[in-house]
Amino acid sequence: MSFATATAHSAYAHVLDDQRTATKQMMHDFLEHFRAAAERLQNAVRAPDQVFELANWRPLSMNAHMNAYDAAVADGYEQLSEDFRALFEEVAHELDTKGTAVLVAIRRQSRRPTMDELNFADLCTRAGQGMSECLRRAELVLHPMRAVPRNQRPQFEVFTNVLMG
Repeated sequence: MSFATATAHSAYAHVLDDQRTATKQMMHDFLEHFRAAAERLQNAVRAPDQVFELANWRPLSMNAHMNAYDAAVADGYEQLSEDFRALFEEVAHELDTKGTAVLVAIRRQSRRPTMDELNFADLCTRAGQGMSECLRRAELVLHPMRAVPRNQRPQFEVFTNVLMG
């Protein structure tokens, strides 16, 4: 291989690494959108006013979130393996569904003339816990090595590299 060819391959590999980094950042930003809502929900008992601030919050679908980024990020996402995308999209859909259900419950409650604050706070806390559990699963999809004991990581790393494409 000539020096020019090696340099071109190195530059291409660098572009792919940058694209993967941007794609992972987009996926983290997507999860962060839901993480902020889950934290507010779980704090409903201590700070009920924060919950009603969520009336302006909107859950996002993965496609809507990805449209806010440039085409290189979308291309990077499409280059990930189908299995990896399917795992992440399953969790993303669950977050979107749970977020929508919570938003509907908050809006209904805010329209009622009387409010049972304890039941509402309990509902919000449970919804926040459900979203947090879903977020933990999403983090494990993005970072599967965190669930593997340190002494087993070298073998598992090969598997995750194949899965991510």
